[in-house]
Amino acid sequence: MAVPEVEILLLENAVLRTLEPRISASEGSRTCKPGLARGRTFWWTDSGFYWADADLSDEEVELFVWDRKRKQEAKLDRLRKIRARDEEVTSARRRAIPDEVRAFVWRRDQGRCVRCGAEEDLQFDHIIPVAKGGGSAMDNIQILCADCNRQKSDSIV
Repeated sequence: MAVPEVEILLLENAVLRTLEPRISASEGSRTCKPGLARGRTFWWTDSGFYWADADLSDEEVELFVWDRKRKQEAKLDRLRKIRARDEEVTSARRRAIPDEVRAFVWRRDQGRCVRCGAEEDLQFDHIIPVAKGGGSAMDNIQILCADCNRQKSDSIV
């Protein structure tokens, strides 16, 4: 695709003129230095407009563009992983423990804290926390008093 010798660009309410489009050596990409506006040098590349406060060479602009793309792609990959992990945790988060499991665990643990034997302020606890992949199966639920449950926190004991 040919680059016109003179191109008028409207950018941030300033008219910029490209007088000398250049083809860089690396991969035949185009880098044009449109001009100055508001004290900044604006560059046009195949992927869009960029500005800089310093006078940069074609290669330096290409390096900045390459670095920006690389960082954006890495950030998007990280965000996709975080979203997927968050969706997994959200889908596993705090479903009610079924009544039959609660009744079984209450009988099995004799209505007492399995750590200290307390009979007051009891709570059903996931041995392997939901956030770490634990479910609500009978063998993953125990009865703990509030104090023992706070001490255990989200550890696997």
